[in-house]
Amino acid sequence: MQAWSSAKIISLYYQPKQILEKYAQYSLDCKINSKSNQKIGYDLIINNKPTKISGEITLKKGINNQRISFSIDHPKLWWSNGLGVPYLYHITFRLKLGNTVIHEKQSRLGIRKLELVHKKDSIGESFYFKLNNIPVFMKGATYVPSNILTTQVSNETYKRVIEDARDANMNIIRVWGGAIYENDLFYDLCDENGILVWQDFIFACSTQPIDSAYLENIRLEATENIQRLRNHACLALWCGNNETLFTKDIAKKSRTDFENLIYHILPEAVKTNDPETDYWASSQSAESNNMPNSKSGETHNWNIWFGNASFQDYAKNTGRFVSEYGMQSFPCMKTINSFSQKSDQQIHSVLMDFKQRSLLPWISPKMNGNDVIMEYIKKYYHEPKTFESMVYISQVMQAEALKIAIESHRKSMPKCMGSMYWQLNDCWPTMSWSTIDYYGRWKLAHYSVRDAFSPILVVPIRENNNINIQVISDLHKDTEAILLVKLIDFSGKDLYVKQIPVKIEANTSSIVLSINETMVLANMNKKKCCLIIQLNQPNKILSHNILYFTEPKNLLLPKANIDIVINEAVKGYNLVLKSNVLAKNIYLETNIKESTFADNNFDLLPGKRTKINVRYSGTKGELIRDLKITSLFDVQ
Repeated sequence: MQAWSSAKIISLYYQPKQILEKYAQYSLDCKINSKSNQKIGYDLIINNKPTKISGEITLKKGINNQRISFSIDHPKLWWSNGLGVPYLYHITFRLKLGNTVIHEKQSRLGIRKLELVHKKDSIGESFYFKLNNIPVFMKGATYVPSNILTTQVSNETYKRVIEDARDANMNIIRVWGGAIYENDLFYDLCDENGILVWQDFIFACSTQPIDSAYLENIRLEATENIQRLRNHACLALWCGNNETLFTKDIAKKSRTDFENLIYHILPEAVKTNDPETDYWASSQSAESNNMPNSKSGETHNWNIWFGNASFQDYAKNTGRFVSEYGMQSFPCMKTINSFSQKSDQQIHSVLMDFKQRSLLPWISPKMNGNDVIMEYIKKYYHEPKTFESMVYISQVMQAEALKIAIESHRKSMPKCMGSMYWQLNDCWPTMSWSTIDYYGRWKLAHYSVRDAFSPILVVPIRENNNINIQVISDLHKDTEAILLVKLIDFSGKDLYVKQIPVKIEANTSSIVLSINETMVLANMNKKKCCLIIQLNQPNKILSHNILYFTEPKNLLLPKANIDIVINEAVKGYNLVLKSNVLAKNIYLETNIKESTFADNNFDLLPGKRTKINVRYSGTKGELIRDLKITSLFDVQ
């Protein structure tokens, strides 16, 4: 509730007209309620400083729509995460009678030019976002509410989720159409952290009976949310629905009504209220609202998981923009212990089956996601002997799946220009596709996603008896580095070493080295060696990757003796780990008190000291007793 006398600002819309290096020109649409017919003054305060943007407007009694033009000289641009500062101007629009301010409204303005580019090419038609005239590969995930009871999400949780996305090198998240339009704080945080938002209208996976009254209700709801969100720099796209357009067995009338909604009512609402933001009718779909394909539009790849395809399918089905794919895992034991007893901790206990929401009756009547997790574990890893080891391997397996997917998408740039997995977070404590669990604990996959989404990425690819080293850069500028390629056995012996200088061209994906696999291996047992690939600069590793020549279950991993030293740090503690042999998929955890590790799910190379910072809610002595280290060898 707000008291007012002469006039009140109802809403403001800052519509960009021209964004140039020298100036940014805007049209400010003002909706004002006036108590009487009157002339009233206005001015703009930018970053708490007066400007020359002022004048007088004539109002009639009631609702008025006024348009004011203004420019900002030499604007600081808003950039997405990883490309620059997401700069926000603080703007105050004031109404004045004489020298008295009678009402004001504060806004934040991110100056940027953003467009979704559909352009015919040799493949079909492009689907990519261009930010401030630069094509940007989109890296992100689908967001769901952080609590089933959506109003119970705290401000701290909102902040943590968006920062977790930022810290994983994401530049976009998708607000899923099966949930809600989020509150203002969510979009404010995305503005601040340079996270673009793909915003679904709230329709997903099914149609509903639609009559004229319901359609009008939808139009009003859509209009209200478009007007509420349109000034956010983070808003990248309005999408009509998720996976409804091509749902099987839709009744003819339901399909006709729904097509009217997504092809007419929603795009018209966007065009009227937010003409600067692109609209896409349906995810997934191809150009001209056709069935999804790999040549245009965006796709969802669920061959892995629902189709039981191998991880290699990610490379075979990259498409132009992959907006959904994923792999499930269990949350950590600390989270599982919060909702279960020891007797519940079996993969098909009543509780675990209840918690699992992915059902696959078309494969077999009682099959659920827990079975699928086990199927994928057995494809690539030794079958776990205990529930706890299964939990660990499920997270290692999920991490590997997402790593392979993201690398496949990014190395296909510029054909493929987006990779958004399902899903970022969780609405309750359970096993799911999320990489962050309900309590905000990073699964191992979130560390792997962070590395795979790094601004510069090196990827080894085995093809036709060659190992191609491909480097991907999202940066604006060219970069120089030293490429190190080194084959070692699991005891740390160097078997092959090559170093070359490389120039990493801005915003490209290219092969910088190709070597013969037979020559590199030189009759070495593939089960006992790995190829280390690094992009180095003085005192800095830009990107690091390791290639194994067989599936993890076939590797002849040795038993590692891991030495650890714990030192107090400015923030938390530093762990210094060293192993005599390769220790694969190191998992650091604490079972009693909360901890946050700077890195996890890494391969500890023989003889190399690795320092990991940990924020721990106890003393050094408690950390020594609480810390648990697991490697893949330990669960074989």
